This record gives sequence, C-alpha cells and structure tokens, in this order.
Amino acid sequence: MITCDVFLTSLTMLRTSLIRQTPMRARSSSTASSTTRPKRRGRLPVPPLRQTLDKYLQSLEPFLLEDERRGGTSFTSAYALRRKWADEFETGIGKILQERLIG
Repeated sequence: MITCDVFLTSLTMLRTSLIRQTPMRARSSSTASSTTRPKRRGRLPVPPLRQTLDKYLQSLEPFLLEDERRGGTSFTSAYALRRKWADEFETGIGKILQERLIG
C-alpha cells in the first residue's frame, strides 16, 4: 500500500517534470495588453433551486438501487431520506444561497 508521503512525493516529481517539459511561449504585445484588464462577461443563468434538487435526486436513483441490490437500505427509505434532506435544504440554507446566486 502506498503511503500518503510517497504518493505526494511522486505527484510533486511528476508535476515538476511536466513543468520542465512545457516550452515557454513569448507573449506578443497585443496579448499582454489584453491581459491587463480582463473583460467582464455576462452572468450565467441560475436555474430554479427546485429544478436543481430534482435533478440531484434523479441522479441518485441508480446508486440507491445498486445499494439496495447489494443488501443496503431499501430504495424507498433511502430515497425518502434524501428527498427530506433536499426539502430541508430548499427551505433553509439553500434558499439563502440561491438568492445570493441570483442577486
């Protein structure tokens, strides 16, 4: 089994070797001037929170069904619990976060 230290050391060595292999490119004067002042882009649309939560719940279904097949919690009770959490999120902190995203 690889220890965390060995993994991090290997990752650092790989990153260093990749950096050394990447050639540096000279910037043209037009590129340099455009990077000094970034352009403002329009905000992306924020979907309704309920729509996002419904997609989240839908994405959980295959995992919950697989868990049930392997002897875990029944799909019905596991889905009901996630539905409860989603509803609590929607009326609690989710509502505040959604307002911040829109505002």
